[in-house]
Amino acid sequence: MPVWLVVEVAKMNLKSTFRSILLRVWDFSLFITGEGSWKLRYHEKLIIDEVVKSLGDEQRDQICRQLSQPFFVQRMHGGRVNTICFYHEDEKHRVHGNQFEDSMIKVDFTADGKKQRAHVVFYKGFINKVEFKKEGGFYRSKTIKVCSISCGDPEKSHSAALDRLEHGRSEEGQ
Repeated sequence: MPVWLVVEVAKMNLKSTFRSILLRVWDFSLFITGEGSWKLRYHEKLIIDEVVKSLGDEQRDQICRQLSQPFFVQRMHGGRVNTICFYHEDEKHRVHGNQFEDSMIKVDFTADGKKQRAHVVFYKGFINKVEFKKEGGFYRSKTIKVCSISCGDPEKSHSAALDRLEHGRSEEGQ
């Protein structure tokens, strides 16, 4: 093997290792401040599990494989927007099909009898976010029952609404 190739591979491995270490340190800082963890919370997992059950066998298997990989959950806006960050987005775990390129699935459910809605967002074939209308603490020790699951428009997600609230409407959206 040529020496230049060995050097290039070593550089790539060093960059990858350094990047991985930096990501883990960043994730640890988010964990310490309560803005993330390496596990899904009960209500997040329950909503994702119900969406997964509603899919076909092949998609279900792929998403289960995705969630068995190491990931970190970044929780923003008090746990209303929860982004799942995979350490390695392995191509073999990607769910293929246009419906998983940039899509949202709406989940209507009740929390102790009160109607709620969550969104599960897919991006580039990977599960990307699980969003709730209320902060994460609201769902603690509540009984959650899923009522219905349907397709939604990613432009109408909870994170898009929060973005509009914080930054205003874009020029093209007016």
